[in-house]
Amino acid sequence: MLLAFDDTDGPVGGCTTHLAFHVLLALPELALTGMPRLVRLNPNVPWKTRGNGAVVLPLGIPRGPQVRVGELRGSEILAFPEAAPVQPSQDVIDRVWAVLAAQAQPGASPGVALFADAPPQAAYWETVRAFVEPASAKAALADLDVLHHAKGDGRALVGCLGAAAWAGPPSSYEVIAYREPARWGTARAVEPGPLFGLDASGATFHTEDPVAKRLACVPHTPDPVLIGLRGRDPERLRDAALRVLPLALREPVDGWLLWATNHASGDHVTPVADLSQSPPLGTLALEATVTATAERRQGGHAFVPLRDAAGAAFEAVAFEPTHAFRDALGALLPGDRLAVVGAFHEGVLRLEKLRIVSAAVQTIRRNPDCRRCGRRMRSKGPSTGFRCDACKEKMPSTAAVVEEVARRVDRAWHEPPVMARRHLHRPVAWG
Repeated sequence: MLLAFDDTDGPVGGCTTHLAFHVLLALPELALTGMPRLVRLNPNVPWKTRGNGAVVLPLGIPRGPQVRVGELRGSEILAFPEAAPVQPSQDVIDRVWAVLAAQAQPGASPGVALFADAPPQAAYWETVRAFVEPASAKAALADLDVLHHAKGDGRALVGCLGAAAWAGPPSSYEVIAYREPARWGTARAVEPGPLFGLDASGATFHTEDPVAKRLACVPHTPDPVLIGLRGRDPERLRDAALRVLPLALREPVDGWLLWATNHASGDHVTPVADLSQSPPLGTLALEATVTATAERRQGGHAFVPLRDAAGAAFEAVAFEPTHAFRDALGALLPGDRLAVVGAFHEGVLRLEKLRIVSAAVQTIRRNPDCRRCGRRMRSKGPSTGFRCDACKEKMPSTAAVVEEVARRVDRAWHEPPVMARRHLHRPVAWG
């Protein structure tokens, strides 16, 4: 069965993934049948705290071969791929709810759902790409006859439903190491040296931001996470983490888990022909035409006016934390045809990717040469034409010479630096 829970953390603490330890301890007769799953859903939902991630634990009765997927205070956490199936029960829901209610941050609205089978995949695509009302998720769980419990309006059940419906395969994996409770809220003791260059081995990605020359794997929020290393091969990632973390960490690790995730999948992006097809709070991929040059506004944000295929006007923005990514907007000219990806809200597309599909021709106008003496003529004004200072010859304004300027156009995809990317952002290098 699949146990899903969500919305236990808050802006000043907590971590839903960390509660997996407490939940497993509350269910000693059950075991993981595979890696725990961390599923990111629509990043544009306004009530999210950080990454809008929900947790799913595949559970069964332990038997057969074992795989190490974590550790808690010196004890291994094992998964049993051939575990015996188990049916959902109210007792399991009650025990898990007791954990969530006790551990959830103030202001959080936790929820839990217990599935005998995964719900239809359509629920995942709806929750990762659009906005789903809590009432809609509740109705879907009732139709599926799924045991569930939630606080408040049931918004956590949206995450439970969508995460349980994620069929994979995982686009990436993450080893998350957790801090001792006494250290939560204090500065993390991490030595950067052993972690720089780890991505070059191929075992990890997004460990560092090579542009900012900073680690991207160490959070700065007051939660239980000490560090998170991501990779595309679970065994290589786990082995690299177990080798490197003892060298990099200067504080004890309370425990760690290997998660299967949809990070870097790009699943949140909806391809559309024009803005009229945008889902609520969606992240779009579409083509558009530049209508004016970009400008930097207060705060250092770069804006460029665009028009979609249906003629609707909107703006795209690259925010200041994207740094050099903003320069791609400054190189654009009116008439450039772009492929853009970004979250769309209230007439503004918040850029995640950008590429020039076709470039406008760049021209300059210059004064003509005098037809009598060959000297460069002088403009008498925007509507009065040209005059030669030497021989007094005159020519109309239509005599201006228009010349095409050679333009170096970069048609590659541009993306923000690692530190400014969303969890679901699919790196350009992955294709």
